[in-house]
Amino acid sequence: MYIDSISCYIDKYCVANKPDDSDYVILPVSNFDAYFGNTSFSHKWLNLFPDTLLEREKQSFGVCRVRRSFTRYSTR
Repeated sequence: MYIDSISCYIDKYCVANKPDDSDYVILPVSNFDAYFGNTSFSHKWLNLFPDTLLEREKQSFGVCRVRRSFTRYSTR
């Protein structure tokens, strides 16, 4: 898997599961490991996301709290 395809999964998950009253989403890291079939997500891929794209707190008990950053680009 490439970081581009994994970032699409994370992006879609964050959009679909963001509560209305919070900027943070609970990311079930152990579930993503199971979905991808190995622990590469939690040990390798999750660490590759820059804080400017996905701000996250320390992982605990297979979950972590993340805040997805939205950057607006000008089309001019």
